[in-house]
Amino acid sequence: MAHDFNNILTAILGTPTCSPPTSPQPTAAWRMWTRSARRLAAPRLTRQLLAFSRKQVLEPRVLGLNELVDNMDKMLRPILGENVEFRAAPAADLHAVRADPNQIEQVILNLAINARDAMPRAAS
Repeated sequence: MAHDFNNILTAILGTPTCSPPTSPQPTAAWRMWTRSARRLAAPRLTRQLLAFSRKQVLEPRVLGLNELVDNMDKMLRPILGENVEFRAAPAADLHAVRADPNQIEQVILNLAINARDAMPRAAS
C-alpha cells in the first residue's frame, strides 16, 4: 500500500511544470498527472492508510444499525454531558448493513461529540 501511494505521489510530484492543455488533446504528462491525482484522492486508498496507521484490524459483519445505536446509549450519555439530551429514533424499515461495528461506533461517537461541541453554550 505504501508502495502504491509513493508511486502515485512520484507521478504527481514529477510533473510540476505540466500545465493544462490548450489543445483539444491533453499531453501524456497531463493525462498521467490528472489520473494520478484522482487515484490519490480515492477514498479507498485513504481508508486503507487510516486503517493501517491505527493498526486496526477490520472485521466487517452484518449488523443492525438501530441496535448498534441503542447499545451506544450508555456510553454516549456521560461523554455528551448532563446538559445534552440524547435521543435515538430507530427506523422500522432500516436494512442490515455489512460493516465493521467498531468503525460505525466511532463515526456515531464523532458525530455526537461534534454536535455537542456545535451547540451554543448557556450563560453561567
